Amino acid sequence: AKILMNVAHGPEWLSKDKKLSPADEDRFAKLCGELVRVMRDEVKVPVAYWEMTNEYDNTYENAGKLDDLWRLFNKIAKEVKRVDPKAKVGGPALTWPKGIWLEGFLKNCGQNIDFFTWHNYASGDLYDSNEHVLSRTETIANMARDAVNAAKKYVPNKKLEMFLTEYNIKWVWDPVELRHGNNIGAVFHASTLR
Repeated sequence: AKILMNVAHGPEWLSKDKKLSPADEDRFAKLCGELVRVMRDEVKVPVAYWEMTNEYDNTYENAGKLDDLWRLFNKIAKEVKRVDPKAKVGGPALTWPKGIWLEGFLKNCGQNIDFFTWHNYASGDLYDSNEHVLSRTETIANMARDAVNAAKKYVPNKKLEMFLTEYNIKWVWDPVELRHGNNIGAVFHASTLR
């Protein structure tokens, strides 16, 4: 199996809320590059894919600073490629493929990535019916098609690998969603994969 390493965020001393200042962006990018070097040269673990950031989209959009997020991502991608030109860099592990995030990321960062990642869940409500949850697999499929089509539109000169790196019935974990481990969950996962 190939390893995909997610670098979800920087250390807490760098930022507590995921939103970084321009100086902290440079520090975070350098830390990412150093992690790539350490994993390759010292730990000697062959990381095939470096997925950079994890669900930063809401934080930056709520602050009205999506352009800052794209700048941060590009800094990270360029630093990782500087340290290891053979590294596959991608992300940004979008919370879900919302149009403004999807298009903004691919338009602004598409030339610096090798793959694209996002997340998608059926519900945040423990009490949603089985019928509702199972009907959401088609929505997840449509959003995957949207991601593929956006990649073709905004990065036409590259064949990007595309990964749905998180999905399940419910995106909140408390209380426990019992369907994650029963026959409904099995049908949901099979339908989503199909």
